[in-house]
Amino acid sequence: MVIQILKIIFIAFIAFSCKKENKNTTTSKWTNYSTSNSGLTFNTVNAIAIDAQENKWFATSQGVSKFDGANWTTYTANSFFIMTPVTAITIDLQGNKWIGSGNGQSGGLFKYDNTNWTKYLSNYTIMDIVIDSAGKIWAGTNYGVYTLNDSVWTAFGLSANQVISIAIDSMGNKWFGTYGQGVIKFDGTNWITYNTTNSGLAGNQVNDIAIDKQGIIWFGTYNQYGNNGGVSKFDGTNWITYNSTNSGLVNNSISSIAIDSYGNKWFASGNLNGGVSKFDGTNWTTFKTTNGLINNEVISIVIDKQGNKWFGTMGGVSKYSGN
Repeated sequence: MVIQILKIIFIAFIAFSCKKENKNTTTSKWTNYSTSNSGLTFNTVNAIAIDAQENKWFATSQGVSKFDGANWTTYTANSFFIMTPVTAITIDLQGNKWIGSGNGQSGGLFKYDNTNWTKYLSNYTIMDIVIDSAGKIWAGTNYGVYTLNDSVWTAFGLSANQVISIAIDSMGNKWFGTYGQGVIKFDGTNWITYNTTNSGLAGNQVNDIAIDKQGIIWFGTYNQYGNNGGVSKFDGTNWITYNSTNSGLVNNSISSIAIDSYGNKWFASGNLNGGVSKFDGTNWTTFKTTNGLINNEVISIVIDKQGNKWFGTMGGVSKYSGN
């Protein structure tokens, strides 16, 4: 599964300049949370993770907020030693929280075992964290990828690349989205780079990567540096690109992708004129503040076991219970 900023620290809509939009709306399908109506520590929500107990963990620009459905718990740089902004979060099978900071020289990767905090990779900006089927940690940083296996950290090549997104397919291939160099695939032996010059990739800044049940890979790219941006899908042979001109995609600057249990793709745009686009394979649906979304600058998406969509934005969190 994107500051961040983050992966988003490198995207033009930086967190601290965000415009707060306190639409504390609750409808039959939408519930919105912000600093004004909840225990959310800050309104810029860069990443979201859900643990085995269905607690929601929100990585914000001022710390981490945990929500159990009724109560909020806040972890900040003042109460613990997380450096802000918090740019990435994931949870392993043992329930450990892996939390990335994007604060350059004082950043790093933190492990929280629900009692103790341990810091790794000091002075790195952490953009994405993924755990493979063997429990190995993969951290995308401003200096390539680092892996943790049996308490040993290893630089995993790509040192010249800022790696802002990571995905692992069913064959164990690693896909690394970079800031400006396209996407790099590693099959365990060979490295292959796909960019706008040698493939159908829509843009060379790859903010998020998602893989569907058919093994098709979806890349969310950013509209900049002369690239049109948008979403590209790749089946291993053929490329198809969706953008705001040839589809119902809300915006060509994509920050996050999620795929629900029905196979619908959900694309978030962090642009000022962004929002969320849902694609069912044929039809497109757009969600904005006019529909109930708390803010149109959407950074992160997570879908829980009940099928609720959680959107992290520049103005708080929206929960959407519709399909």
